[in-house]
Amino acid sequence: MPMQSVELAELLSAHDLSIPVAQAHGVLCGLVAALGAAAPIEWLDLALGEPGIGAELPDRDQVLLASIRREVQDAFTADEFALVPMLPEDEGALTPRVEALGEWCRGFLAGLGQAGLPRGWPESDEVREALRDLDRIAATEIELSGDEEEDERDLAEIIEFARFAALMVADDLGAEHAAIRH
Repeated sequence: MPMQSVELAELLSAHDLSIPVAQAHGVLCGLVAALGAAAPIEWLDLALGEPGIGAELPDRDQVLLASIRREVQDAFTADEFALVPMLPEDEGALTPRVEALGEWCRGFLAGLGQAGLPRGWPESDEVREALRDLDRIAATEIELSGDEEEDERDLAEIIEFARFAALMVADDLGAEHAAIRH
């Protein structure tokens, strides 16, 4: 796991907060995709459905949450394809990574829902199809072919699709993605 992912997992565990890291990160990504710089600072509260949780955390934990938020914001504003879902390392077992991708997609869709999207959105058939696909990924049972190389390749393609879909959603919503200075 990348460093912030490990730190977020430790934060969630230390405070007995029951949400997978990938899902919490997905909620944040959905909020930022929809709201850009207006994404709430209290994103973990929204991910957990528990208002006020973030304010109760020690300052070092709040700094970590703000840093993760800033990193996601920067990923949506970067020229390159910088958005990377918080998933277990590629060297790890395949099944937990597939499950984590489903959790991330569920979180992303939940974050979009919590953002209060405009009525009638999306107008684009392409974006509507991407959202349906993210929903399918979120709900998919793990079906591995048994060929490890093929399964790895398939997972990499699905992760790339999820990243692209998130950026396409953000672009379609046209949220102001100016850099966050918090």
